[in-house]
Amino acid sequence: MSLSIPPHPSRSPIADKNGMATAAWTMWFRDVFQRIGGLNAPTNLELATSGSLDVSGLQAQITALTSRVDDLSNDGTVLNQDPVA
Repeated sequence: MSLSIPPHPSRSPIADKNGMATAAWTMWFRDVFQRIGGLNAPTNLELATSGSLDVSGLQAQITALTSRVDDLSNDGTVLNQDPVA
């Protein structure tokens, strides 16, 4: 199975005159469904509790970013200023 999906069929209507999904969109949604795991995809809860998500460095990155924002705001750089005066 390919891990990529084609772009959505933007030039094709999503529904036909009877309100049914057109073939192009049906195939695209099917491909997206398969790409994200189909019927065997883990739930969000399973993903969160599986231990496969490594966020160990996230706190350090947040701290570094917070420190950098503080540095910028203390050196005369104007942050969060409305660009329209």
